[in-house]
Amino acid sequence: MRRLNGLAAAAGEDAPKRLIVITTAGVSRPAAAFADTAKAFVFCIDRTADKLMALNSRAREALLPHTNPSERGLEPW
Repeated sequence: MRRLNGLAAAAGEDAPKRLIVITTAGVSRPAAAFADTAKAFVFCIDRTADKLMALNSRAREALLPHTNPSERGLEPW
């Protein structure tokens, strides 16, 4: 994370800055919608299954094709 933050902070106007959020708890629907608006990528790490899951549409576009789309749900709160 530090390296990504350093690269983003050093990037000028010619290089777009991107926010990447990695959580183990998930996010709410409003937070996922805000992340899409802010052009951020939000991922969740499931340590029990050793999986990285996308929690918003921009993150889903960045992941490789997935075989079980039901694992990509958002928290209902």
